Amino acid sequence: MSDETINRVIPANYDNRGNPVWTSRMSPPDNSVARVNMIPDRIIPVIFVPGVMGSNLTEIAPQDKSKPVKWNLDSSGSAGMWALATRGAEYRKTYLQPSKMRVDNQGAVPDDLSMPSEELRRRGWGEVGALSYKDWLVWLESALNDVDQAKTGKRKELTQANLRALVGE
Repeated sequence: MSDETINRVIPANYDNRGNPVWTSRMSPPDNSVARVNMIPDRIIPVIFVPGVMGSNLTEIAPQDKSKPVKWNLDSSGSAGMWALATRGAEYRKTYLQPSKMRVDNQGAVPDDLSMPSEELRRRGWGEVGALSYKDWLVWLESALNDVDQAKTGKRKELTQANLRALVGE
């Protein structure tokens, strides 16, 4: 066996409130050392604004409470509902207006991130159409939380910058 110490990176997961949690199991003694990357203490606000029709919508006061009219863009199937012959221009004109629809946060959220779906919904992920925006949001989440890669370039400059933020800002 080599005398070289091996670093084992313990990835962060997130609890239901969005707080980082690190979990490790006991293993037989070897030359490895568990390494936990701390989550940065600086927040970089990223505001993602979907296109004009990129939000999932649901009817405010449905006639049939069990089947509200929805504008859902989570898949080609759900978006295709609006291309049916029964949902022509008059139908869309009737429903797609601010007085009849509201943003629906029950759209699809990814299940392959370390963050729980409750936290993703709190952050607004279920409100945007996954068909168009899921890949971008997953990329942003992964790229902006990639602590190991933040040691050089502009990311390093940003982590060392004094943002002049007030506590609680």
